[in-house]
Amino acid sequence: MSQIINGKEVAAGIRAEVAEEVSKLRAANGRPPKLVVIQVGDNPASSTYVRNKKKACEECGIECEDIHLPKEISQFELISKIDKINRDDTVDGILVQLPLPEHINERVVVNMIDPRKDVDGFTLANAGKLLTGEDCTLPCTPAGVIELLRSTGVNLTSKNAVVIGRSNIVGKPVSILLQRMNMNVTMLHSKTSQSDMEFYCRRADVIVVATGHENTLTDRHFYGGKSPIIIDVGINRGADGKLHGDLPEEVKAKYSSYYTPVPGGVGPTTIAMLMKNVIRAYKQNNSTYNAELLYNAGYRKQSEVAKEIFDEIEKLVSTNKKTVGCATYEETIFYIEDFIEDLAELKKKYTGKKEDEQIY
Repeated sequence: MSQIINGKEVAAGIRAEVAEEVSKLRAANGRPPKLVVIQVGDNPASSTYVRNKKKACEECGIECEDIHLPKEISQFELISKIDKINRDDTVDGILVQLPLPEHINERVVVNMIDPRKDVDGFTLANAGKLLTGEDCTLPCTPAGVIELLRSTGVNLTSKNAVVIGRSNIVGKPVSILLQRMNMNVTMLHSKTSQSDMEFYCRRADVIVVATGHENTLTDRHFYGGKSPIIIDVGINRGADGKLHGDLPEEVKAKYSSYYTPVPGGVGPTTIAMLMKNVIRAYKQNNSTYNAELLYNAGYRKQSEVAKEIFDEIEKLVSTNKKTVGCATYEETIFYIEDFIEDLAELKKKYTGKKEDEQIY
């Protein structure tokens, strides 16, 4: 008989632990953790997600500031805003609500966040550390998937896991975390043939589906005698106006040993893991913890240099009337598009490197 993994209950347990820790940290350090959420534009789904995150923060005792910016804001103005928040010692976590308007490069913007304050775990610094097995801030949804699996109490060592979807936000990181649990992981994707999809799913002990498409799996994928744990990450608005996962609920209930419903499965746990990440960021940013937890000790100096670079870029923008894109502080001036001669001068001034040399 299939059992439902109640994501709301798992999330409530995590939030209770976070609230208790927030109380202790506030008593010890004189202030609660603070999260800044940046939303650009008025995407209805984004507005809902932001409201849910603010509500969770309130329940846990975390201060949350919502910065709502117009969709017409330039990329340079947005990253300048992020740089200012990076240098605010009263802010512990920064989250840029995705998606961003089309004229803004999401990767560039996300990588302007101080990795210590990156509570989504999306910066290159955190993604790289995840890949190499170093201590880092984990992406919220993949971390939530692991918590849901652990809640079943099933020993998953040497079990076969199938991850469907290879996004940087869910598929890839969750595959790494499943390997950390000593599982044998197979990744499937949009180019996987249906026959191969059926072959691997029928032999899986765990299936994590994160495609963003309804009916990714149906009855024909489960005629192998196995009863896998199914984690349905998808959330889709169906023709009936209701929320649906990447699998029909009746299929999950019929063939799984455990499964997450939609809604009420992965979603609440994702937000709960965000709260845990804010606590982690608070500890990293608080002087009591800096000596132990800072993994980028040179960041403050980089921030000062970046501020000077931004001032120079503003002059170039006003003169040349062109768009500027920036990434991490180390890479900032290498993403200034089209300013060929000016770029060479900036590189020489701030890095001492010639045009064809790298600084990372």
